[in-house]
Amino acid sequence: MRKALVFFDIDRTIWDEKQNIPDSTIRALKQLRKNGHKVFLNSGRTRAFIRNEDVMELSLDGVVAGCGTYVESDHEVLLNHTIERNLLVRTIDIFKTHHMPLVLEGCDYLFADAEDFPDDPFFEILKHVMGDCLIPIEGAGCDIRINKYSVNLADNNLSEMLGDLSINYNIIMHGEDFMEVVPKGFSKASGMKLLSEHFGIPMEDTFAFGDSSNDIDMLKAAGKGIVMGNGTDDAKSVGDYITKDLEDDGVEHALNMFGLI
Repeated sequence: MRKALVFFDIDRTIWDEKQNIPDSTIRALKQLRKNGHKVFLNSGRTRAFIRNEDVMELSLDGVVAGCGTYVESDHEVLLNHTIERNLLVRTIDIFKTHHMPLVLEGCDYLFADAEDFPDDPFFEILKHVMGDCLIPIEGAGCDIRINKYSVNLADNNLSEMLGDLSINYNIIMHGEDFMEVVPKGFSKASGMKLLSEHFGIPMEDTFAFGDSSNDIDMLKAAGKGIVMGNGTDDAKSVGDYITKDLEDDGVEHALNMFGLI
């Protein structure tokens, strides 16, 4: 088989809610690279939030992070798009005015204000994972360099606010409680296309594994979009193939089905 580019979402695709990676997935990724294919994470998480040693010790050629705003191959940074300072300030003002808790996500740090997340277990997870690399927004000033945002939805004027944001950003909704805000022109698919051009491997020879709303663009752009059995209905509606659940060796099963391992 011709050399392929294979992309994997992380959450509920590579690992489960407790960050356990199935042995079958580890085994499959090793064989994938042994067979000469290029293997990349493709995550909505920015590079700063991809810190787990078990993930980074997988057989990988690089990372697409922050919904395509950051691309790394063989430890070389090919792209790191950060939001322009004036736009950043205006956007923060919009969220603060609407009292919507937000996390600003960059390739080195995450930024969030603790008072915006009272008794929120997600913020406690952020503190545990990020340590000193989680910095308050208030007082950070010009040191904030970010690729994208994540926002808790807590305002009745959402449609008005989205109108203001949609000029400069793509909005990815995750149910009624959470959204990702990504600069226009960037997506998991755009990260895939950059690497397709970089390696001279056509998009028809790409495979993408995902499970949810922010994977839809890469599932549609890939030569073959593969959705985990535990994936969401909207992701499954655009996939070329629905594999088994993550815990049921879904990654290994699909790679075998397509003759990649």
